[in-house]
Amino acid sequence: MSEALPDPEAPDLAPDERLLQSFAPDPAVYTRDHAWLAVLAAALSALSFWLVWRPLAFAGPPVAILIVAARHKSAADRDMTERWHLTDRRLVGPGGQEIELKRIDKLRPFGSAVQVTTNSGSRHLVRFQRKPRLTLERIEAARDA
Repeated sequence: MSEALPDPEAPDLAPDERLLQSFAPDPAVYTRDHAWLAVLAAALSALSFWLVWRPLAFAGPPVAILIVAARHKSAADRDMTERWHLTDRRLVGPGGQEIELKRIDKLRPFGSAVQVTTNSGSRHLVRFQRKPRLTLERIEAARDA
């Protein structure tokens, strides 16, 4: 039997701390969210152009779609590497973000993300989750354990 290789992105753990779960963004969810954003941006731009400048109302939607497509492509490298790690003590996110589980005040689904609100009021998003409700339940279970 071969041993499982350690996750190179896992946070440094205290000797008695356990890694319970890692939450990686889902590329299909990332693309789906951007597609919905493009549809919304196209509709709003068409409405705005129609209200303000009717002869060029057709110009808004393609530009809006191109802008969202550019954002999808340019931000993918960053957004697809934002992993969150749940231990029995804390939630560790990208860029050194650490939230002690006992300091989590509220958890709520927010589209394809889970919004984590701390006692001090700071908010964090675990983004692009295929099943955000399940992600929320796992964080909640660890916090309440």
